[in-house]
Amino acid sequence: MRNVAVIIPAYAPDPSLVDYVKTLLNEVRLIVVVDDGNGEDQAPLFDTLAQFDKVVVLHHLINRGKGVGLKTAYDYLIKHATTIDGIVTSDADGQLLAKDVLHVADVLLSSDNDWVLGARAFDHEYTPLKNKLGNHMTSRLFQLLFGTFYRDTQTGLRGFKREFLLMMANTPGQKFEYEMNVLIAMTLKDAQYEEVPIETVYAKVQPTHYKVLHDSLAIVQKMIQAKRHPERLLGVK
Repeated sequence: MRNVAVIIPAYAPDPSLVDYVKTLLNEVRLIVVVDDGNGEDQAPLFDTLAQFDKVVVLHHLINRGKGVGLKTAYDYLIKHATTIDGIVTSDADGQLLAKDVLHVADVLLSSDNDWVLGARAFDHEYTPLKNKLGNHMTSRLFQLLFGTFYRDTQTGLRGFKREFLLMMANTPGQKFEYEMNVLIAMTLKDAQYEEVPIETVYAKVQPTHYKVLHDSLAIVQKMIQAKRHPERLLGVK
């Protein structure tokens, strides 16, 4: 049993989410699923998840974005899970494998690193070219601005030690740009990290809530702003 909490923000989740959670149930201390304003058609799925031991389902009345969903879970953990050693974030779209979630947890708990990033390979035959180019662009720009090269700047599979929980809850951002803000903040704090390779399940037609051009430009803008005014991101006055 790994003494970690797994967080899964969920908007229009893949139907396999129930089986995904079942796979993790006996392997981790707690699973927090955030229903990010899903409609009545998704209610049975979340009702099923809420019946499992060690699963907490939190609800947003309207869709508020992935960043807010993660922070809702962090707020819950700060108040109600004071003895866990680490937190691992995953996704509800069926692309991240349970075995990789557990691997990230194992690496996090067995090392002195502050956090662990699951790095996807972008050479899959079904990976859209725009996704490959978008990640390469942000990785290189991040290196240029902040001096650190991450193979996958936008991975949703991340693990971090409990002492960073309050910082994560207070990092600004509401949607996908939140995860970039976290990456920048941890880099500015010189947090020790490790990247581990993970598999990604791609379909020929892969649904996503990530708008590559729009969200990538928003992320680039946030990176430049953070470079100019790091105190706004870190809350330093």
